[in-house]
Amino acid sequence: MKEKSARKKFESGVLFLNQELFNEALEQFNQCILIDKTIAEAFSNRGIAYNGLREFEKAILDYKQAIKLNPNYAEAFCNLGVSLNHLRRFEEATQYFEQSIKIKPLLFTAFLNLGISLHQLFRFSDALKKYEVALRLNPTNPFIYQHMGLTYFALKNYDAAFVSYDKAITLNPKLIDTYVNAGLAFMALKNPKEALAIYDEALLVNKKSARIYVLKAEALKELKRDKEAIESLSSALLIEPNIDEGLGNFIHAKARICDWFDYDKLIDKLSDGIKKTLHLTQPLISLSLIGDPIVLQKCASIHTASSWPLHSQTKVFNKYNRHNKIRLGFYSSDFQEHPIAHLTSEFFERIDRSRFEVLAFSFGTAPNENPFKARLIKAFDEFNDVKDLNEMDIVDLSRKHEIDIAIDLNGYTGESRSGIFAKRVAPIQLHHLGFLGTMGAEFMDYIVADEILIPVDQQDNYTEKIIYLPCYQPNDSKRDISSKEMKRADFGLKENSFVFCCFNNTYKISPEIFNSWMQILTKAPDSLLWLIDNGEATCLNLKKEAQARGVNPDRIIFAKNIPIPEYLARFKLADLFLDTFPYNAGTVGSDALRMGLPLLTLCGNTFSSRMASSLLHAVSLAELITHSHDDYESLAVSIYKDRAKYNAIKSKLMKSLPESKLFDIDQFTRSIETAFTDIYERHQAGESPQHLTVKN
Repeated sequence: MKEKSARKKFESGVLFLNQELFNEALEQFNQCILIDKTIAEAFSNRGIAYNGLREFEKAILDYKQAIKLNPNYAEAFCNLGVSLNHLRRFEEATQYFEQSIKIKPLLFTAFLNLGISLHQLFRFSDALKKYEVALRLNPTNPFIYQHMGLTYFALKNYDAAFVSYDKAITLNPKLIDTYVNAGLAFMALKNPKEALAIYDEALLVNKKSARIYVLKAEALKELKRDKEAIESLSSALLIEPNIDEGLGNFIHAKARICDWFDYDKLIDKLSDGIKKTLHLTQPLISLSLIGDPIVLQKCASIHTASSWPLHSQTKVFNKYNRHNKIRLGFYSSDFQEHPIAHLTSEFFERIDRSRFEVLAFSFGTAPNENPFKARLIKAFDEFNDVKDLNEMDIVDLSRKHEIDIAIDLNGYTGESRSGIFAKRVAPIQLHHLGFLGTMGAEFMDYIVADEILIPVDQQDNYTEKIIYLPCYQPNDSKRDISSKEMKRADFGLKENSFVFCCFNNTYKISPEIFNSWMQILTKAPDSLLWLIDNGEATCLNLKKEAQARGVNPDRIIFAKNIPIPEYLARFKLADLFLDTFPYNAGTVGSDALRMGLPLLTLCGNTFSSRMASSLLHAVSLAELITHSHDDYESLAVSIYKDRAKYNAIKSKLMKSLPESKLFDIDQFTRSIETAFTDIYERHQAGESPQHLTVKN
């Protein structure tokens, strides 16, 4: 009777499992096990239910109990490996798949999942061999082709990858993950048009896939179709309000075109979600939306934990034998015509080669014949183009070179390869310039800053130890500035007007800072506001917002993109740079100051809201730093009204430039060399990273 009752509960649980009703299945298996604790299949199937509920640790315990009851239970070994894969414990998982195959050599799911583990361990050739065996055992299984596509893509065999994706879709047109993988592949190949076509095809199969709508929005963003991107993200949020990165992408897409409808409500919702450990946005996007350093740290930590769980990170890295020269590795996708390269080029050239060996690892796609990239290549002792290498290959190459200190110039920006740092390319790792805040990652030892950017009482908001330099930002003294004669009339500016300008990206313009700008224009009646032209939708929205605040929209003038030398010279036509908040001007701010244009900023509590304050301290113009919107507005109007005051500020800036910390590339280089030496010696002595201050 007991056996019959247990069997009935077991069979009922299996029926629920087949319908993917995991909670209902779990209840039946629980009752079955209460009746009879000796049924291995009950534990194994309960493990499947836990797996479906993403309770992988509980699933593992059940699979192990099933194996204990039946040591030849091949399916339990295989399912245990699957749960370990979900937990990214790939090395461990392979052992269980191999044991499953020993017991049951024709179990194709074991070969498939073993291939998945090997792929994640960067053993791509081995993974393909396992997929091929799985295909021989089950030639019509679309999942095998799907995973083969991923592995071929990792091997840069793009043709074979897309053939595999096509076969998977042919076998199962409803397999949404295959469309996702194909779309991501097209995006990686810089082909958003093809990615968009794939995502639209996927939505014909499943209109309720929130993830597809989020990915479609990324393709639309790359195609400069912002309004459609907003619509796609809106659809995603209606289906799944807490979809990963959906809300942040939605607010950012609206911010790019200065669409501020429900802005404050959306920001509050985003902050509240992050506090609840929801993965609602990418860390880079959060910098322009949130002014609370505690929330920003939480956001970065959520992203890091999601992308590189602690057990997938390399925690211990033994130090190399002491080298004659400290080996510095600089890692970036921006060794090309890019703001980061504009800041750093001369710094790379000036590093003391008697003490340091300097290597570049470039993920960027700019051709080597690009003039700016050609200069960068010459600036390094060795320039490694690694854009076609997978993460483990880059890690192996770095370790082959025995890089002592790895400097990540991307952080969570652009085409970053943060996964290589999670695996440890060097015993000491730090990030600088690219990402303006904490990465929330245990694998990043240091962040480069200065005492204005990260006050001592803010250190707890950073997972990294702080390297304090006199000024965090290097600047190239060899910038090419156009000598072309420029007149205000050439840019639609009135000759006798006072010109406020802001050439920051438009997504940095918050409605609150725009309110301040409009208050300033109202109190400065013959002034103009000169902004970047980010397309028709942005310009129309900004003009509409000005009109709604009682300001003639014709007083906003938009500047088109022009070559960098002319862009720099153009600053001379403005009178005062009005900074954005909570994401300040960085490279653009130092460009303005370089050209003698005073900059007015609002200082907050985050790295990104203190950048311009750092720059102003470095050129001895701390009087242009404000700490409230009222003070920001009052000082702007005061400068506008008092020509003597304005002239004194301008004169002070021009006098300070030649000897300022901001443009003293030699001082910056010597300072950071001191920091590199200190952290290297600390590591060689077996000491853990600590905060470090380098004085002038």
